[in-house]
Amino acid sequence: MAADRPWELSMDGLEVRRIERAGLLLQAETPDNGRRTVIVQDADSGSFVRVPCTPTDARTDAIALSRDGRRMAYLSSTASGHGRELLVVHLLADGTEARFDAETDGSDLRAGFSPDGRSLAVLSADQDRGPDDRFEADLLIVSLIDLVTGDRRRLWSGPGLAPAERAISWSPDGHFIAIVHLDVDETCAITVLDSSTGRLVTHFTEMEALDSSQGSWFSEQELVMFPEDVDYDETPRAPALIVDVVSGTTRRIDQTEDLPDGCIAVGNGRMIGPFPPHGIGTAALDGSNPRLLLTHEPTIQVTVVDIAPDASPLP
Repeated sequence: MAADRPWELSMDGLEVRRIERAGLLLQAETPDNGRRTVIVQDADSGSFVRVPCTPTDARTDAIALSRDGRRMAYLSSTASGHGRELLVVHLLADGTEARFDAETDGSDLRAGFSPDGRSLAVLSADQDRGPDDRFEADLLIVSLIDLVTGDRRRLWSGPGLAPAERAISWSPDGHFIAIVHLDVDETCAITVLDSSTGRLVTHFTEMEALDSSQGSWFSEQELVMFPEDVDYDETPRAPALIVDVVSGTTRRIDQTEDLPDGCIAVGNGRMIGPFPPHGIGTAALDGSNPRLLLTHEPTIQVTVVDIAPDASPLP
């Protein structure tokens, strides 16, 4: 594996400071006490720093970067002060925050900034009950928040379940929104919507997309997908699929064993994910030309949350 002096991430030595733009958004968790730390890579210096004034308890969940890397979003029940989880948009340069409550839309689970930065698409879940008020299924909801006015409008809703691997992402041109969820029969699914009207564009079953809000699409209409329940120890590995969500045209990319142990995002023709035993790295889509970005202590878990394609393309 090629390594261009990977960053050695130490929680004790991690600098705490403001930055203008982030290229990567990470979250580190200490399993023994549940502490979570939001970490960003400075797009200008390449160094990794801790974001000041963000909660560090188990009730904080970093979820998204804006495409230009200047804002991030996180969920926190600590921020609300009354136990209800709020969606928080944080300006990295000065710490200014805007907070949004799901209100009648159940619980906010994931969010993604639009490519122009004006809106936030939010995936929420609520309970859908039948006429006799018996629980039938979760109701998935996609809403759009205007980040200037704070207005929130429902774009789409439908039956489904929201697993831990749930995700929501915009296409780079802003025309489509993809959500990763479970169908009511607990099958992995991807639903693609028209971002203006909420019209269903297409639906895939037994497939998974990536977790990143900014790094899930290969091009304006092409979404990166994997078969459900990929076995990363399998040789040869299941191929990655690049699917045109309008035409249905599919490109298959065979992968090697050098691929990261679980792709999180793609950008600049490369993917990023965890490298064993304790690192984060990138590779070409077929697993070739791997590069280690950082290593971390074995006592913490580090997760790549999102990338900012306009701030710092993947090396």
